[in-house]
Amino acid sequence: MTHITTHDIDDLISRLNLLSRALATTQLNNSQACKYINEAEHSLFKAKDVLYTDSTCIGCGCTGFKQCTTSDGWGCYWLVIDCDRQWGLCSECSDKLSSWQE
Repeated sequence: MTHITTHDIDDLISRLNLLSRALATTQLNNSQACKYINEAEHSLFKAKDVLYTDSTCIGCGCTGFKQCTTSDGWGCYWLVIDCDRQWGLCSECSDKLSSWQE
């Protein structure tokens, strides 16, 4: 349910690793920048998990590989997702968000 691919995420992770190594060798006291890079890398790994998981929407039953068709033609996206349980709530079912939170 996204227009980014796992290849794009792998590329970003690789670039973050290169940047992290460059910071370590040029700015020894820049621990805050390294912390942000590590957090971004962690977020990218989580995003990659979302791409690899074919979760199902609890509202309409669409999946990450078979999206709802939206008025703009792009398809829905995940509002919330639980990769471990392989379910989520898509943007077309936003009216059910309160039931998800319960």
